[in-house]
Amino acid sequence: MVLVCSKHVKDALKIVFIPHVRKVTEEESISSTCQFCSCTANYKLFNYVHKRKKAKEAI
Repeated sequence: MVLVCSKHVKDALKIVFIPHVRKVTEEESISSTCQFCSCTANYKLFNYVHKRKKAKEAI
């Protein structure tokens, strides 16, 4: 998982394999900072494959 600000979304897309993006909630944004510049994070990027594997295992 990578937390980023609006300026660094493109950079994060380059390093996450099969990225899935969602906006950070207000509660999460209080303690979340961009992993590139330490500003407040606006987006959370994570691997879609990992979530899919867990879903398949649950079935």
